[in-house]
Amino acid sequence: MERYYRYSRYLKKKYGVKTYKLPVNLPLTCPNRDGFLGTSGCAYCGEEGAAFVHAEFPLTIQEQLLSIKSHIGKRYGAEKFIA
Repeated sequence: MERYYRYSRYLKKKYGVKTYKLPVNLPLTCPNRDGFLGTSGCAYCGEEGAAFVHAEFPLTIQEQLLSIKSHIGKRYGAEKFIA
């Protein structure tokens, strides 16, 4: 028996198939890194931060979602997504 109810399991039960999370790169600072609340980050992102891609030409949120959805869909045969 699992010690906790995993979010991935909840999504699969709710939607009937594995649901993939789509990362979004936003031009924001992090209060746990910018000195407002701290400088060392938190448990949610690695040492480099949460930015997964540093595009030479920034994409809109919609363009990012469509691009990564296409990539993950092809690579894993994914059908359902959340941002």
